[in-house]
Amino acid sequence: MAIIDTKEAARRLGVSSTRVQQLLLENRIIGGQKIGGQRGVWVIEVDGDEAPVIVAHKKPASAAGS
Repeated sequence: MAIIDTKEAARRLGVSSTRVQQLLLENRIIGGQKIGGQRGVWVIEVDGDEAPVIVAHKKPASAAGS
């Protein structure tokens, strides 16, 4: 297991570090956690040189009769 920051995750995923932070806030990256409270840093636990795993976004169920 390796621990990477948002910049490294962004490089491995081919997206911006801002997008990685958005995914982390939505709990969509497995192994992501914030260290240091509100102003802390995000870290992501990954297997070796693998890219972080992103969980698909769940669409809200539509209301019946709409």
